[in-house]
Amino acid sequence: MKKIYLPLLLALLGCAAQAQIRYFAQGDVNLTLIPTIHNSASYMDDDVSNPTYLYINTSSTFSKKPGGALQGGLRYQLHPRIFLEGSVAFSYLSYRQFNKYEESYVRGSTRDGSTTNFGNAGRPVPGYNLPPPEAYLYPERPIVYQMHGDPDKAGITHLLYTAVAVAGKYRVFGKTYIGIGAGISVPVVSSTKRLKSVYTVNEAPEPIRVDTYVIKDSEKADFNSIAVLWQGMIEQGITDQWSVQASFTQYFSALYRDVSNDLQGDKAKMRYVSLGVRRYF
Repeated sequence: MKKIYLPLLLALLGCAAQAQIRYFAQGDVNLTLIPTIHNSASYMDDDVSNPTYLYINTSSTFSKKPGGALQGGLRYQLHPRIFLEGSVAFSYLSYRQFNKYEESYVRGSTRDGSTTNFGNAGRPVPGYNLPPPEAYLYPERPIVYQMHGDPDKAGITHLLYTAVAVAGKYRVFGKTYIGIGAGISVPVVSSTKRLKSVYTVNEAPEPIRVDTYVIKDSEKADFNSIAVLWQGMIEQGITDQWSVQASFTQYFSALYRDVSNDLQGDKAKMRYVSLGVRRYF
């Protein structure tokens, strides 16, 4: 056993002797690349003699918007080609969410439906919450819509995340490094402009009234309080103290919290690319 442990111990001591710790600060610009998501649902009323079937399909697309980040950390050299890094970052991320909402219903021989396109942040359904069942199960009743505010601003979202991450890097040649890392991210501040609809269902034959407002919401309750992410990166040294780094970040966790009336289907997940300048100390 000593013949096995002694060389291993000597090798570890040799790595420790070569180890170097360097601190760094980095500034980044980023661009969000959140993929399109699709959701669907179906409903049926309780009129067994002449039931109404409602089918809902939605999709959400997220526009690419720039942001920025600041981070600091340290690099620990294990081997002339192998490095470990730990960092703390504050990332400012932005996007605008556009939603497409399609509904169709079947009641006996009657078939009808509609398609609505609108900007909104949050779940890809009008007004952020599903309308009451009466709006669907009585399709013969008219619906009166009234917009309050500028709908072109709905869907704009700004998020400030703080993240702790670790990464491993390998020096390919010269001052060129490739790496992969993982981390945990927490939203610190959020600002969204979203549509919120108020549905008023009056006694028949009065129409169903829908008042939609563009509101600014700074609550973080709709976003997951903690997220797991992974990163791929490539770093190119310029001098002994300066380098540039390009990275790709993908969140494993959903952007929004699950709620009871979520439609079934995809979950939006944060994704972005970034380019930064690093300074070693």
